[in-house]
Amino acid sequence: MSEDKKLELTWSEPKGHGAPEPCLNFEVFDKAEGTHLTCGAVFEVCATPRCSCHAVCVHSAPLLPDGTATPGLLRWFWLDLQERAVEMTPELKADPAALHQAEVISKQMASTAWDELDHWFWTAKIEAIERAEVAAIDINDLPNADDGHLVPFIEVFL
Repeated sequence: MSEDKKLELTWSEPKGHGAPEPCLNFEVFDKAEGTHLTCGAVFEVCATPRCSCHAVCVHSAPLLPDGTATPGLLRWFWLDLQERAVEMTPELKADPAALHQAEVISKQMASTAWDELDHWFWTAKIEAIERAEVAAIDINDLPNADDGHLVPFIEVFL
């Protein structure tokens, strides 16, 4: 893939539920093999209801000729949607192949793809909050409502 070609999201409808989910195909250069690999990526939102992160977990793997992921070669990393950058974690630093994939995605993703991913993030995050078991929601450090005023939803969950 040329450096000037920007990566765009595609959308798939998983079996069992109809909400389309973002996907991405991209190419990386495999130094060990000396060839380009076509990889696929899917995205996941943090399901912790009160987590204030603005990041998505990216699961990526080289694709087989039929378009399915290569078994056993799954990599994962986080993209910060506000910063439009890779979140550098100790796990990512320890995995050069995942770091390379993360850099390719973050540098080559089109601005429209970042915007679409951000919109999807908020939709998926609200759905995760709505589906959460009330008993599983951490109620420590809730905003103060002692004065009798209502606390906006966003201050409780995001």
